[in-house]
Amino acid sequence: MNTTDLNKLLQRLSDYDLPPFDSYGLTSARLNDGNLLNIYAAEESLMLFMQVEVLGNAAEDHPEIFRELLHSNIIGGRFGNMRIVYDDESTAVWVCHDVLFETINGDSLISEVDNFVKNAPLLINILREDIIAAYLEQSDTAEAPRNHSEAKTTINIDNFLSV
Repeated sequence: MNTTDLNKLLQRLSDYDLPPFDSYGLTSARLNDGNLLNIYAAEESLMLFMQVEVLGNAAEDHPEIFRELLHSNIIGGRFGNMRIVYDDESTAVWVCHDVLFETINGDSLISEVDNFVKNAPLLINILREDIIAAYLEQSDTAEAPRNHSEAKTTINIDNFLSV
């Protein structure tokens, strides 16, 4: 699907105030809950994704966290078949969902984005509260807003998309 067609579809997502896809095939919008909704136009799908947490040194200090994150992927079906992805360069954990181009029309895209925006924060909270906070020993992890500047978030997105 070309960028012009995708941008026409984006206009139907008026609830999210998404700008047109950039030259890299990415568009992002800050949601009311503070999460950043990202949509990336890959070769055969649109990938919807949100950042869960940046692990930093905890990734090396607590390698068992990955076993727990991997195990938590089995609950993904409960949240619309989302998957958990880890970028070892930025140490960021992401929640993702792909929508194949062959299934996309204006209505289906609205439904897919609405479901992702509804379910991703629920899964993110479970991952933060039940897994990540236990290793980072931060009881307020799920409550605290991510303390990353827009520039840092952009770097994490670039790293994630290069994987």
